[in-house]
This record gives sequence, structure tokens and C-alpha cells, in this order.
Amino acid sequence: MKSEIDETKFRRIVVRSMRQLVLLSAFVLAGCAQVKVVGPYRAGLSPSDVQNIIQIAQTIERGSYSRLTIRAVRPNEVWVDAVAHGGTFFYDYSAVRRGGTWTRGRYTPPPID
Repeated sequence: MKSEIDETKFRRIVVRSMRQLVLLSAFVLAGCAQVKVVGPYRAGLSPSDVQNIIQIAQTIERGSYSRLTIRAVRPNEVWVDAVAHGGTFFYDYSAVRRGGTWTRGRYTPPPID
């Protein structure tokens, strides 16, 4: 019985560590200084969801990001505000989950100077 308890504790630690690793990988991949997940449906986003949403930002504008704010507005929809290149490049987009896959929705490009 004692070995079963120890094994259960071990699995919990491994799962927590894996979640942290996934989030850290997502931040490093996007080069983000800060990622915030807010909104009424934020608890429904897994670390994998966050990573997929961040990867969409990289398809719009490659490079480093100062800040990404992911606003979970519906169970399968988020709005993302992005600040890239040291605060000199701003844009926003939505992402929608269809069949378990996140895809880019609307996109608002930065204003033209």
C-alpha cells in the first residue's frame, strides 16, 4: 500500500513538472517577456492551448514579444493583444478552437505610419 501512495505522489509531481515545462517552452518559443491569460473562461485553457495560441502570434509576426494578453471570451474563442519588438509593434487577433485545433480568426494589423 505504501508503494502505491508513493507512486501516486510521484505521478502528481511529474504531471505538475510537465505542465510547467510546457508553459516555459511556450514562453521561450514566442520569446515573450510576459504572457497573461485573463477572462471568464481562462480556467478552460490548458498549457497546450496557450502554447498553440502563442504559436499563432509567431505566424503573424516573427520575433520577440514584450507582452501577449490572451483574453478567454468563450470556451473556444480567445482575443489576443500582442506587443512585439520592444513595444514598437502592436496588433490583435482572435483565435478559435475547432475540433481541438486552434486557428487564427480576425486580425487587426497595426496602423500605418
